[in-house]
Amino acid sequence: MKKKLDEGELRALWDRAQHGDRAALRDLMGQLAVIVRCRVLRSLLRRRGASLGRDLAQEATDLTQEVIVGLFADGQRTLRAWDPERGLGLGGFVGFVAEREVASILRSRRRSPWSDDPTAPEDLEPLTRRSPDPESQVADRQLAEKLLERLRLELSPLGMQLFFLFWRDQKEVHEICEELSMSKDAVWAWRSRLRKRARAIAEELTSTVSAEAAQ
Repeated sequence: MKKKLDEGELRALWDRAQHGDRAALRDLMGQLAVIVRCRVLRSLLRRRGASLGRDLAQEATDLTQEVIVGLFADGQRTLRAWDPERGLGLGGFVGFVAEREVASILRSRRRSPWSDDPTAPEDLEPLTRRSPDPESQVADRQLAEKLLERLRLELSPLGMQLFFLFWRDQKEVHEICEELSMSKDAVWAWRSRLRKRARAIAEELTSTVSAEAAQ
């Protein structure tokens, strides 16, 4: 098994592949497949009941192949969309694309082995929770769903990935720095900005609901 390359080595491999080095292209596909499989497995394990009664390894293999095909389809159109100036390293970008594609596949009832959404609203409830009684818990879940919709509309792909890493995956700052090849200062700045924006949206949505209820 070949060693996993760091971001600098991965980028150098990408550059060689873009200049017609077929051996580099094969190595690049192998390296990206490792990244994609890790993200696929993580996505599958996040889903409730994902490991019950199913061959998780086979599901991961199938989804990994599908994502890799998509990355290199149409003259590598998806991969060529990567722009290092936007803050994500190549590995982080591929990981983001993989999670987004897996989420799309698993949301589709026709193709998905599970029908629930991979980003459960309860993952966002710590940002919206108001009280522990059952009626409020239902309201909090609905609020979390609306919050997630707003964030998807407002945030960049990087911002959305960071939001998920912080609040859904409960990643530490140093873990995110390593995964996305970002500086600690940049990650902390994003964390503060995302928390403020999420809470502002939550307060806005709560005020709207309260105003509608009072009418």
